[in-house]
Amino acid sequence: MEEQILKNSGLTQGEAKVYLAILKMRGAKAGEISQKSGIHRRTIYPIINNLTKKGLVHAAEHEGNKYYEVLPPQNLLALVKKKKENLNKLLHLLTARYEDTKDTQIINFFKGPEGIKTILDDIIIKGKEVLVIGAITVPNEFVDIFRRYRQRRLGTGIHSKLLFTEDQRGKFKHIKLDQVRYLPEEYKNIATTAVYANKVGIILFTREPIAISIKVPDIAESYRNYFNLLWEMAKE
Repeated sequence: MEEQILKNSGLTQGEAKVYLAILKMRGAKAGEISQKSGIHRRTIYPIINNLTKKGLVHAAEHEGNKYYEVLPPQNLLALVKKKKENLNKLLHLLTARYEDTKDTQIINFFKGPEGIKTILDDIIIKGKEVLVIGAITVPNEFVDIFRRYRQRRLGTGIHSKLLFTEDQRGKFKHIKLDQVRYLPEEYKNIATTAVYANKVGIILFTREPIAISIKVPDIAESYRNYFNLLWEMAKE
């Protein structure tokens, strides 16, 4: 049962056997671990190295001999968390690619930070210029999400045109791929709208943030035309 749970948490069968052997022996040399786990000694060292990289096992020297010990089992939670994060990243990527294979028009609603990440990830995946209307100050709890997005955008060379209102002037540090202009304050909006490829993403920082993804080419084109009109009106 314990071995199966460890496998479900992201360990291989060999890693699970070796981990349990070290745990039960409360520290042992490689030969002893091999005997206890039933794993051939030639494969013990690579397995122990993998467990060490995952933060589950460490080596200790005693009287010239190397012993291996298990680190606090709570470290398994970090392993599961990382596995979940990787799965979420993969799901965002697969969802975006799945939508691109469909000719139908799609409108999706999301709540919470994951919805914001979905739209920002999609912008990076599409790799096209992004036009942002109504850019506003990002609430503190979402600053890291947008910082990572900007770093990824810089790394992939995606250009951006940003329309702020005058009250936002001087509040942002822009990256070299940004072009920024400012509209009068009466154009201030609670929504931040991103137009990219054939899609529109709308983010509202309400009590529980709402993100709306619109894959309707005609709507995207209308928003793009609207952006261009505002861009000509705005000041640098």
